[in-house]
Amino acid sequence: MNKLYKYLYFILQQQVVLQKSKVCRQPLAIYDYHQECQTLEELESIKNDSNRIWIEVLLVLERVLLPRKDPILTKALNGYSHYLLAKNDFDKCLALWIHSFYISKQMQRTMTLYPFVRLFCKMITAEAMIPIDRFIEVCHFTFDSTRTTRDQNTYNQLCFVVLTAK
Repeated sequence: MNKLYKYLYFILQQQVVLQKSKVCRQPLAIYDYHQECQTLEELESIKNDSNRIWIEVLLVLERVLLPRKDPILTKALNGYSHYLLAKNDFDKCLALWIHSFYISKQMQRTMTLYPFVRLFCKMITAEAMIPIDRFIEVCHFTFDSTRTTRDQNTYNQLCFVVLTAK
């Protein structure tokens, strides 16, 4: 996290020196309604909060990479989801995977449902409740044949079978 913080600090410092303002996106629930830090003081205040540093990085990456449809963004979202999964923060992890799915859709990229299967299996093992509305939303992804190739669709349907069997 220290390395990420240093990069964020350097970038923000350069923006201050160059007097460049950033156009920030609307706050999202997935990021606890945080917005990108606008000042070095704001960034300094989150220095020791690893979760908030992750969020800051993702906010910057979404602002910069989403318009370019750069796949590095989905890799970063994947990294944060693994961080949340390791902390057993299931609800937030599920919300992030759903957000990641919609980001992939915006970027016209396919996404497998394997991360959802893994998450749901871990939730079942931990005896955590899977919100039915979120489960149905994920099931909808499974049969969204407009977004997937034939092989991808078959794989997603197989994942759906695994989920419902649990």
